[in-house]
Amino acid sequence: MSTVSEDETRKVNENQKTLLEYSDELEKQLKVLSIKPFKFSQFTNIQTIGHGGSTIVYSAIFEDQKYALKSIKNSLHLDNKSFKNFIQDIEHLRNINHPNIIKLFGTSRDPQTGNFMIVLQFAKDTDLRNYLGKKQKKGLYEISWTELIKLANGITHGLKYLHDKKIIHRDLGKREKIIENTPEEYASLYSKCWSSNLTDRPTPDEILNELEKLLTGVSVESITNNLVTHNYLYEETENYKVNNKFKEYYLLIEKIINDSMINFFDYDEFINFEKICENGHEKIQKAYWKSRELTVTLHNIKIGLNINKEIIQEYIKKV
Repeated sequence: MSTVSEDETRKVNENQKTLLEYSDELEKQLKVLSIKPFKFSQFTNIQTIGHGGSTIVYSAIFEDQKYALKSIKNSLHLDNKSFKNFIQDIEHLRNINHPNIIKLFGTSRDPQTGNFMIVLQFAKDTDLRNYLGKKQKKGLYEISWTELIKLANGITHGLKYLHDKKIIHRDLGKREKIIENTPEEYASLYSKCWSSNLTDRPTPDEILNELEKLLTGVSVESITNNLVTHNYLYEETENYKVNNKFKEYYLLIEKIINDSMINFFDYDEFINFEKICENGHEKIQKAYWKSRELTVTLHNIKIGLNINKEIIQEYIKKV
């Protein structure tokens, strides 16, 4: 976990407003875009299915139809550029109609919290991470080669659709390490897609052609691998208990951040890291904040074997 120093946060906040302060402008833009309003009181059986730094995702029923509600905290800080991007993303979602991309149906607002909500198509497996998570049992992960190529194909078709509409997907996550037992041809294609030289990256059409070749040209029935988290195998050993403890700490951190309305920034927004110092459970780094064009310091808490709830709570209290 990293935090931006107090002085730098103050500078950023001077040029920002909360989403709640943008409410009038937001409602005006939604009417211009003809986004359908949903009355929040008519949603039933609301259940939490996921959450992030400034969002919580629920499943809910509206007129016998199941939807996903993406609740965005009204304490979220945005500058004018970020707010315009936010409206643009909603507009893009409204115009998207593709079987591999979640569809937007409208918006709503929780009258108790004031939080803005995006009403989305409900995906049975929630998201790709959860779907793939079901492929592992007791630390052993296995997926058939045919299914893997099918998933990659579906993702690529979705991205191709977005590219053809001149829409840039800004939330593809981070590059993951290639796991053992991955066929060399697939690993090579994956590496090209994440090349630091943009001209070396294949186009969606080129990726689809390569995937077609891989489906029939690689003699592999499935990929099997041991899952490793924080360098510990998920096994029915003491290490398994340790990893569950790590998960508990991460959930505790997220809960404290959500409850305290602390601003959350995507770690991928920062580049050019330089270590300044390290002391106990904390590491301080210098980094460049791309979207703000600022050089900042990041204070990282290290989740390790010697961490406990008291240390985490004390660290959050400093923030």
